[in-house]
Amino acid sequence: MVVVRTFSTSQWLTLVFASVFLFSLGILVQNVFAESVTVTIPVGNSPGAVATNPVNDKIYVANDGSISVIDGNTNTVTDTIQINYHPSDIKVNTVTNMIYVANFESGSVSVIDGNTNTVLSTISGFGGPFGLGITSKTNLIYVTNFVSNSVSVINGSTNTIVATLSTSGRIPNQVAVNPSTNFVYVSTTFEGIHPFGSIFVINGSTNTGVSNIPVNPSPGHLDANLKTNMIYVANGADGTISVINGTSNSVVNNVSIPVDPTGVGVNPNTNLIYVAGYRDNSTYIIDGINNKITGKISVGHEPFGLAVNPNTNMIYVTNTGDNTVSVIDGSTIPSAPQNLMATAVSTSQINLSWAAPSNDGGSAISGYMIERSTDNGITWSTIVPNTGSTPTVFSDTGLDKKTTYTYRIHAINGAGTSLSSNIVSATTLKNNHLQHHKSI
Repeated sequence: MVVVRTFSTSQWLTLVFASVFLFSLGILVQNVFAESVTVTIPVGNSPGAVATNPVNDKIYVANDGSISVIDGNTNTVTDTIQINYHPSDIKVNTVTNMIYVANFESGSVSVIDGNTNTVLSTISGFGGPFGLGITSKTNLIYVTNFVSNSVSVINGSTNTIVATLSTSGRIPNQVAVNPSTNFVYVSTTFEGIHPFGSIFVINGSTNTGVSNIPVNPSPGHLDANLKTNMIYVANGADGTISVINGTSNSVVNNVSIPVDPTGVGVNPNTNLIYVAGYRDNSTYIIDGINNKITGKISVGHEPFGLAVNPNTNMIYVTNTGDNTVSVIDGSTIPSAPQNLMATAVSTSQINLSWAAPSNDGGSAISGYMIERSTDNGITWSTIVPNTGSTPTVFSDTGLDKKTTYTYRIHAINGAGTSLSSNIVSATTLKNNHLQHHKSI
């Protein structure tokens, strides 16, 4: 039995804290990305839930009785907001810059003005508010009622409850929203003779339940990729991440995590999924293309909450055991440039053209490295270490006539240099007749 947080109901303890010891069934692939912890920030006691506001690069951490406000530019705590409760979740409306905090023990939701970092109001009338989700476009806040088995809908303009949706006896836990589709996903568990987990799907346009997707037991934190419409669910009882196709509302994969998965966050820029591994002080990285674990990063003690800032590609992990937040740089090297072509235009010049990488790794392309070979690709020399610009053309001049030159290109971003493009060759002209390029 692993105790992560302390709340007043045994029902919550049973659902969220109970776990079994799991063993890895495979060997982790060496992390080929650039992720690493860049800084560790001290915050309040027992930090749990964490949320980011990509618009102003603020990070909000729910501690025991307070909210720490972190400036993402300086990685320092710039303010502490007293809540007087032990918050169970926190989310940000990026349009209104309002922060919502679920207070399980008091049965309320606190509303914080992100401009002044003050509590504007406290909304009551919930049955054990636990998880939160926000649709910024419609300014609706979805609150799971852990005790009363329902989901409350708050109108962010009036800060009043405007609807309550029953989860049909299932215990609701956490919430994720796909802003592209306006669908809301709620992890639920039915605690009966045969306990099972499911994802309750809400149509955010009509605030009606449209589906219940079976998943593995004890689903908790979850997140949605707005670009691929995939939803990732951490199942605490068996150490898996369920991958749901948001179009078909069906589970398409289950990824095994060697330890208890807690917080989940998706970086839509890189299509990487980050999962906090509570019992081995690590954060796992899943490639959203093949649903394989590509590596893990050591963080603080007992990581629990996790949030991604897609504008900066920074990942924030709360470490409950040592009262810190680990900041991970989620930028990766870009994919390779595409469709490189070489055309000889004179006896001494070959023009190159190519297409930008399909994935910039979450960090803007800053330039290209150009390599050339005169022995058909056996040995290479770098003729341009970094073009320092984004145009995808280059003229190689001062060449010998009737000579074959071979080329390859690498893209460069803040995380590093990509693998090479396709390799092409062209032969400078004997006279003024053009000679076509050829690929090898």
